[in-house]
Amino acid sequence: MPRSRTQMRLPLAGVALACVLGASLPGLLNAQQPTVATNRLECERIVAPYVSGTVTDRESQVGLGGATVTLHGDGEPASAVVVARTDADGSYIFCGLRLGIDYEIRAEYGGTAGAIRRVRPSERAEDLEIDLGAPSYLVVSLRDGQTEEPVLGATVRLDPLSVGGVSNAFGRVNLRDVPPGEYRIRVDHIGYRDFDGAVSVSGGTATEMQVQLVPAVIDVEPLEVQITGRDPYLVGSGFYDRKATMEDAQFYTYWEVEPYAKFSTFMRFSRDAFVGPRGWGQVFVNLRPINRMGYRSVDEMPFGKIRGVERIPCRQAPQELVRYLRGASADCMVTLIWLGNRRVRDDQSPPPNGPR
Repeated sequence: MPRSRTQMRLPLAGVALACVLGASLPGLLNAQQPTVATNRLECERIVAPYVSGTVTDRESQVGLGGATVTLHGDGEPASAVVVARTDADGSYIFCGLRLGIDYEIRAEYGGTAGAIRRVRPSERAEDLEIDLGAPSYLVVSLRDGQTEEPVLGATVRLDPLSVGGVSNAFGRVNLRDVPPGEYRIRVDHIGYRDFDGAVSVSGGTATEMQVQLVPAVIDVEPLEVQITGRDPYLVGSGFYDRKATMEDAQFYTYWEVEPYAKFSTFMRFSRDAFVGPRGWGQVFVNLRPINRMGYRSVDEMPFGKIRGVERIPCRQAPQELVRYLRGASADCMVTLIWLGNRRVRDDQSPPPNGPR
């Protein structure tokens, strides 16, 4: 029984894919693979004869996105013409063709048609050219619609070509070798409304397009700001996490230690803060034994660089200290002193509601 052959038009977004024997590859047609290269691999995998290539402007050699490509086999009725559209860079593919016959292929863009070529499936890439005339030079100048200042960093695209650029400090985008034709020009930039307009480019000329971008208010979710009075240096140390979860422990920030600085040593602070027979216990500075930090005792440490002091049970000490506490008594205490690189008073104000 002869196959029914009808004209097929498949203007796929991003991919031009067509099949003469449409009933033979329904899965492939429905999949609409995202790229011509992917579809070519699929055709090869299922051993489906195909013809593929690109459509370009002869003078500028720019790929013509949205060009129409028609294919017709020898001996086929006129109704068996297959039509596809190129993707953004001008690529196309016809898949599922018949072996042993020649096909006529032709590309058309903007009302201008290229020469008819004769091809056979799967032999080689069939790159088609259309002579649109001498290429042009297009300059897009972008300015703020309120201040008239140049807009830097806006993205400009010329559809359906894969041509575009980003505006410079003068608000200009220079597009060279643009084929003559009618295009959509699209501009986007954060803080401005998207611009979508039309531009006509004549052959062999320099065209400048002035675009004024309208500032746009960006809606964002409400921000909730909380002032915690936490020392950023201590946040990553686990100081505040331990303070929130430990009961049998003591915690002091710089602002609670600083009043004792006038005594030059920790003697007064330790007497007022660390009350109890267990005293200081083992002392660590930034999770290292105090003597390895160059101090013989806490009295030698600089007050101005102390960010926090905590006295906690050994059994709840950070994992980094376990090796130093082997063999310690079950009820021992450990003192952790956190030193910063700079004096706190130089880079941090006290919490708004007093020391914490």
